[in-house]
Amino acid sequence: MKLSHEAFVGLKRHFLGALTEPPRLWLVPASGPRLLFTARGVLRGGERGCVADFGTVESPGKELRTLWVSNLGEETVTATLQELPPWLAARWLQPGAEDVVHLTPGEKGAELELAVEHDYLEDTALDGTIRLLVQDLSGNRCSEEIQVRLATRRTQPLGRYDFQGFPEPHPVDFGVLDPTNSGPEALVSYTLSIQNLTSIPLVVSFADLPPWLVFEVDGYSRRGSAKGRFFERAAPFQVEIRPIRTPQFLGTQHGRLCLWTNDARPSFQMVDLQFSARIEANRPLLRALPPEPIRTVSTEPCSVETVVENWGQSPARVSLRAPDPAIELAERPVVPGAVGGQPGRATLRIQIFPVRLSPGPHTFSLNLRVEGGVPPEVTVPVRIDVIAPPEGEAALPPPIRQPTRLPPAVAVAALFVLLLLIAIIVLAVQGHF
Repeated sequence: MKLSHEAFVGLKRHFLGALTEPPRLWLVPASGPRLLFTARGVLRGGERGCVADFGTVESPGKELRTLWVSNLGEETVTATLQELPPWLAARWLQPGAEDVVHLTPGEKGAELELAVEHDYLEDTALDGTIRLLVQDLSGNRCSEEIQVRLATRRTQPLGRYDFQGFPEPHPVDFGVLDPTNSGPEALVSYTLSIQNLTSIPLVVSFADLPPWLVFEVDGYSRRGSAKGRFFERAAPFQVEIRPIRTPQFLGTQHGRLCLWTNDARPSFQMVDLQFSARIEANRPLLRALPPEPIRTVSTEPCSVETVVENWGQSPARVSLRAPDPAIELAERPVVPGAVGGQPGRATLRIQIFPVRLSPGPHTFSLNLRVEGGVPPEVTVPVRIDVIAPPEGEAALPPPIRQPTRLPPAVAVAALFVLLLLIAIIVLAVQGHF
C-alpha cells in the first residue's frame, strides 16, 4: 500500500496525536444576529435546539408561559413572529409591540408570552415550532426556532360512542321483517361501538333487554327478556343487537334498552335506546286462538268458535282436516291479510255432534289447511266433555244432511242443457224412422 504524504500525516495525527503540522480548519465566530432564550422551568435542550416544554396538564384549561429573548450581538435587531402552531398563541409583552420587537445589545431583552387553550377529550400530545425572523441594521437576517410541547390528559373517564354511525343515540326502526324469509337481507342488526378516550376506565353496563331482541358481544349472546342489569364491561368493545323474527313476536314491537356508563358527561351516564319493528309475512301466516272447552249432553248438537289471525299480507282460505266424523267445519271463510301492523281476523264455526261420541272428555287437534300459507297447516286444540242423557231419554239421531241446493243460475243452465239433449234425441229418432 502506498500512502501520500498528506495521508501519512493525517494517520500520524490521528493515532499519535502529532500536531506538528499546521491545522487546515479554523473556527470563526458566525457573523449576524444572535439571540438568547431564557425562562424559569420551561426551557430545555432538545435534538433540534431549544424546547419550551409545558409539561403534562389536565384538560380542559389554559396554559401561560413567558420567555425572555435577549440580543447577544453587537447591533440592534428586530425579531418578528413569523410562524406558529395552530394551537398556540404568542405575543410580545412590550408596550406597542405586536408581531415585531426591537432588541438592543446589553439590555434585559423582551418578554414573549406563549398561551395554549385546550379542551381535548383524549389524552393528546402537542408538538410544534415557533419561528422568529431576526434582522439587524446591516440587513443581515436569520431564523430562530423554538420547539413547543404540551401533553394533556383527563382525570375522568370519557368515551367515544358510535350509535350505528351517529355520535348521539336515536330511535331505531328495523322496518317490516318477514319471519319466513331466511335470506341475507333478513339479517338486520344494530351496532353500538364504545371507545375509551382517557386512561381512566370507562365502565359500561346494559339493563332491561326487551323479549324480542338478541344482545351479542364478543361471543356472548343474551336473548330477551332480561330485567335489570345483565351485562357490564370496561370499554372498548362493540355490541350487536338483532330482532327475533319468529311467529311468537308477530305484529308491531316496541322496546327500550338502557345503557349506563361512568362517563363524566351527564348526557352519556344513562341512555335509553329505543327500538321498534313490525314482524309480518308476505304469504299467509295464520295463528289460531284455542276455543274455550265445552260441556254438553250427547243428545244436543253444538258448535264452537275459534278466531284465526292472519299475520301475512296476503289473504288466506282455510279448510278443515277433521280427525273424527263428529266434527265438521261449517264454512270455508277467507281470512284477510294484515294491514298496518294489525292482523286480519276471521271466526271459524266448528260443528260438533256429541251423539257420535262416547260419554266422557274428548280432546281433538284440528288441523286447518292454509292454501299457500306458512306453515301449510295450523293446529287448533278442541276440548269437549260429553254427558250421557238422563235415563229414559233417547238420544237423538244425527241430523240428516240436506242435499246441496244449486244456485238458480246453475239450475236454469242445467235444465236448458237437459231439454236440449232431449230435443236432439227426439229429432234423431224421427229422422231414423
